[in-house]
Amino acid sequence: MRVRWRQYSSQNRARQWFGFGEAQACVTFVQDMRYHRATIKGIPSRPLPARPSANRQALPKLNRAERPIRRDTQTRRSPCSPVALASPANLEPVSGIFSYAAKLRAELAQRNRLHARVHPHVESYGGDPVIVYAPEEGRHGNFYAPAYEAIVANPSWFRRFDKIHSHGRSLPKPQIEPARKWRELDSSMSSDALLMNIFCSPGVAESAALRSMLGIAGDTQPEFGWKARVPLRTGRVDRTEVDMHWDTLLVEAKLTESDFQCREARIVEAYRDLDHVFDRDLLPKVQLRTRRRRAAVEFAEQFTQEWEQPVEGSDDIARAFHAQLESHADAEQPWEPGYASYQLIRNVLAAHATGTSFCVIHDERRPDLREAWFSVMSAVRTAEMRTRCKVLTWQELVPMLPDGLRRVLDAKYGIAEPGSSPTEISCLHQTPGDE
Repeated sequence: MRVRWRQYSSQNRARQWFGFGEAQACVTFVQDMRYHRATIKGIPSRPLPARPSANRQALPKLNRAERPIRRDTQTRRSPCSPVALASPANLEPVSGIFSYAAKLRAELAQRNRLHARVHPHVESYGGDPVIVYAPEEGRHGNFYAPAYEAIVANPSWFRRFDKIHSHGRSLPKPQIEPARKWRELDSSMSSDALLMNIFCSPGVAESAALRSMLGIAGDTQPEFGWKARVPLRTGRVDRTEVDMHWDTLLVEAKLTESDFQCREARIVEAYRDLDHVFDRDLLPKVQLRTRRRRAAVEFAEQFTQEWEQPVEGSDDIARAFHAQLESHADAEQPWEPGYASYQLIRNVLAAHATGTSFCVIHDERRPDLREAWFSVMSAVRTAEMRTRCKVLTWQELVPMLPDGLRRVLDAKYGIAEPGSSPTEISCLHQTPGDE
């Protein structure tokens, strides 16, 4: 059966295989498929390169001052999700921000690949696979065994497993229970799972040293996914959740997340106490996309349909042309003003409204998150409110944890007490048991 290939449909299929970023992948895909069709079925073919035509008028160039500094606040956004465009006055360079998160994800992926050898699990699709664990006979590979037993025995804690994984449909099905949907706490990159691993372990919440560090005086148990109900100007309340509420403390946990999220100015400015707690002019600002970013290969009308002889440096010419197309499209689309570090702003407002303290717990390998924290703290008006806000690292909690949990955190997350180095990945010959 003779199959006719069109350039547009071939590029669409190439984008599905290789992603939106590389137009050369589309060319390679088309040429390879036509080569196989010609050699196997004996059908003549003509290659269709995706190069800018030499005779086509170039798009107007943007001055350096007019070129926006791009900053994708989250990866793998849906077409309708806003993506932030950073203001150079308020944010650090892109390469410095995302290198810390990417390095930590890569290290956790290697460590969990070794840890998962004795646990049911799957790996996500893509170039940077993530280990996702499945429960098994009263145990869970993503949790320290005594902590998981305590979670199962506490209905309010176990309800945290009701939260479905946001990318669950793109993951392989579980081997033991194929009908089960993946949960957020199944992921090895989940900061909520790390938080519950620590504070749900027997004896941790009762530690006098830990309570003194966090300023906990009551005998209550930690609550996870607590509704803060931050008041709005309209008289209603916000419906978002705080990772943990314990007595008079609110906790936001971070691990491999890129940042503290960005939101539209109209949403942030709708909080009743924003101007009372913060100096609005000092808060970090961003510009948010109202449309998704379009790749160069989507502008089919800018590419020639005719065959052209390859020339020296054609790859560099094509890359420069693609960058020009994308910059021109960015300059033409409308933007919406917004705020960076939205989660910090919201949780400080929640602490102010409820009369509690607020603490961010992050990994010491993420100095970018700490810088974002101090940029928001500098906008808090009163010293009294600033003293109620604190920041800790997971490593600072390790000396107050039981030995079995410390070994699991060391091997699975690379988290060790301050002043010591975690076990090297090359030395993890055996997966730590669930002591």
